[in-house]
Amino acid sequence: MKLIHDKPTSQGMENALKRAAQLRDLRWTPVRQFPCTYLLRALGAEKQTAYNGWHEPYRAHYGIPYSGSRVQEKFVGYNVSIDTFMTALQNPNSVLYTEPQFKRGSCMNSYYGTVCSVFTGYALCVPYRVPCREWPELPYIERVDYRSPDDLQLCDLLITHTAGHIVMVTDIARDESGRVREITVSEETPPSCLSLPYTPEAFTGYWIDNPFCRCTVYRCTDFSRVTYKPNPYIPLPGDPELPVLHPDPTFLPDLGDRFNCEVGEKVSFTVLKGERKEISVTEPDGATVTLPVQSGRAAFRPLKTGFYRAVCDGAGEPVSWYVTGMTLEQERNVFAPDETIRARVHNPNGDPVFAYNISTEEFDSVKNGVFAEKITDGVLEFPALKPGSYRIFVVAKNEYGCYRSTRISVTVR
Repeated sequence: MKLIHDKPTSQGMENALKRAAQLRDLRWTPVRQFPCTYLLRALGAEKQTAYNGWHEPYRAHYGIPYSGSRVQEKFVGYNVSIDTFMTALQNPNSVLYTEPQFKRGSCMNSYYGTVCSVFTGYALCVPYRVPCREWPELPYIERVDYRSPDDLQLCDLLITHTAGHIVMVTDIARDESGRVREITVSEETPPSCLSLPYTPEAFTGYWIDNPFCRCTVYRCTDFSRVTYKPNPYIPLPGDPELPVLHPDPTFLPDLGDRFNCEVGEKVSFTVLKGERKEISVTEPDGATVTLPVQSGRAAFRPLKTGFYRAVCDGAGEPVSWYVTGMTLEQERNVFAPDETIRARVHNPNGDPVFAYNISTEEFDSVKNGVFAEKITDGVLEFPALKPGSYRIFVVAKNEYGCYRSTRISVTVR
């Protein structure tokens, strides 16, 4: 049977499919045991159980690894670039290997990772991560009156009835009469992002009628904001050839290259080649800090906000990062259930605040949103909340990704 694959109806839709492919098809190879999580359902069980484990070193994988990196807020696609993830992989002392997140919460394993809503959000250029249950509230997302697989379009979204998972349709193949014969669904799921084809019967049986899924279909109505930038680590058809970062690195930070970290956060380096004596760090004001290399390691705690650059023994390819110092402070921390919550933000880096996250004390998202007005200093308002205890932070962005402010704790009673 000859199959005809649906084509994107706009440049924005094509961009969305390419962005999805970047996270889904990226090939990566750990150099040490890499923390991961698998989901399995025991015989007779109604729910899946997460099992923690390790990927073996030097075994290749495809797709950004799944990890709820919400404590540090280090999601690949928003906070961490593909470049940063791939350079961190090369360093055996990087946070990817030395700081597993198993004890932080369910399906939290690697320091950098991505979840289902971040994968779809990155693909569709949603400004910041949105929990699955809030996707239907976005102004450019509408519900589809789904009757059969013939109603599907590229980039359609499926959200489970529990609003705990979201996936994207990334390919539709039809016969010569126009009937759908195969649907490909891409999703970020433990242990890593993947793509699977379904016959129409299998698609309906698993995603629509399956009592564990029972998905509702949603559609993006506006692709005009979706852009695409080629990445050297995952070249797609038609992309120019680009050089990768550090193909043969002399040294690397333990957070990878081109990262954001917070003021006072320890920045460590590992020498990967040769006998080296010192690492020279140029601070935002132009001052230089010299770090002696001892047993192939060096570290310091940057106390100035801004752009940093480092070289090893005064030569070789430099590495760089930003130190952020955005703070969020409240005048009080107890509010009534119907009361607007206010807090003051100050960002010495000068990047405007554009989004916020409200979570439980266990870091599970309650409400995310985007501010109508972007500011760097001043008072921000957050929506009223139900009684309970919450954590709140706000988000800004620079050339190396989104970064968060300090968190405030709020009690509503």
